[in-house]
Amino acid sequence: ILHATQILGHIKDGCDMQLEAYEKGTLDKWEFAFPPTKRRKVNQQAIENEGVPTWDITRSWVYSPETQDLPADFLTDASFDCVLGFIAANIPLCKDVANGKFKVISTNFKQEGQLLKIINPNTILSGINFTFLEGMPANRIDAHPYLPKFQEMLRRVQDSLDAVPDVLSQLTGRPIPPSDWWRITREKMNMVDTLFYRVFSKKTQLPTRVQGADIVQIPHPIPEIQTPRLEAREYLSEIIDRQILPSDNIIVLAGESFDGSFKNRAKEVFKFVQEHSDIAVIIPLERTDVRLNGMAIPENVYTIGFRNDWMNIIPAADITFIRGSWGEILDVIAAGNIPIISSPGTVPTKGNIDEIQFLTEVSGERAVNLSLFIEELQKQGISSEIINGLLCDVTEEQSHDEIRNALAFALRKDVSAAFGQAYQGIRRKGIKWMVDLHEELLSSDLDKFRQRIPEIESEIWAITNN
Repeated sequence: ILHATQILGHIKDGCDMQLEAYEKGTLDKWEFAFPPTKRRKVNQQAIENEGVPTWDITRSWVYSPETQDLPADFLTDASFDCVLGFIAANIPLCKDVANGKFKVISTNFKQEGQLLKIINPNTILSGINFTFLEGMPANRIDAHPYLPKFQEMLRRVQDSLDAVPDVLSQLTGRPIPPSDWWRITREKMNMVDTLFYRVFSKKTQLPTRVQGADIVQIPHPIPEIQTPRLEAREYLSEIIDRQILPSDNIIVLAGESFDGSFKNRAKEVFKFVQEHSDIAVIIPLERTDVRLNGMAIPENVYTIGFRNDWMNIIPAADITFIRGSWGEILDVIAAGNIPIISSPGTVPTKGNIDEIQFLTEVSGERAVNLSLFIEELQKQGISSEIINGLLCDVTEEQSHDEIRNALAFALRKDVSAAFGQAYQGIRRKGIKWMVDLHEELLSSDLDKFRQRIPEIESEIWAITNN
């Protein structure tokens, strides 16, 4: 099995899959391909410390360039240079695929998988994805009738997505298709045989096939937390050189994307914590990060950088600001943190085209991610009153008391107790199922696997299987 992936949290998933297969004794069935990035090294180092021979089973790969002049949908003549570039940069991988080294190829987020399938049509191509089958932000508004503030957040993101074609046209003088999550995902589905679709709870209204691919609903890959809360707080205390008392509250404020809104949010958080010496704010950025330029940072705010021991730190936290990336949502669940749900990013009406296309892709997806997270929280017993109290809709037109009010609400003991119970009901074992099901594809054939999907989903979502 070749599992080839690209970015941030997906590399972390791949490393978790290596650890799962290592502990299961099946690592010899696998090979992995990651891009040569600094964060990849951090993730691999963490599992190497657990005994996984990660460098022996992981190769580097480079996925193709994607610009307006080099479209990477691989469906048009204009994509020819992209195809050549990908093959030239990955000759050893392409040779191995052509020679039949891999029976199963697993990818996500990029459509290079179809090139590998074209090179060797006998391979089984699986994909990993989420969110796109459950509608755009506009389709999610009616799912939250008792959360008018959140409905407005969704509506604002959808309005910005609707404006993108005109913005791109004005920038370039020609029509350009927006890189929204749903269009990009449709392109990535080309030639996929089996799609592993991540959900919190099994949904009967989702299709069983999309673009020729069989759908298997699996749990999200919520990380396994090994460090108890008190031990994590002691560990964090050493990192930030501050005694953390039992009554102290720890807040995680992530750097988020480069969409210009982080500074406004951080300034208001800093104002709040300056008035509360019993609060410490942890920011996973270096002090030299451009997002912190020119900011006066209070003494109880700590910039600790991106670390390979993050899973040992977040159990120490009480509250985490989130804006919709799956990585931060799943970390919040794993660590049992209270989420303050900030405004999801919108697409700007000016800037360079690459930034606008990037924000077009992530803004819509993250808004729907938040909607799905809130939906699951309410299934697990979190009331609309509590969700409303944790919504933090900060825009230029609105009061910055939003952050102050949300923080004060999140610090309530009854809120903490409600989330502690709700998180226990959310399904786990997403990584285990990823490993087990790919290994079943390897040992079986595609037709037999397809016939077994209803049985597989019954096993995954059995009441006793959490």
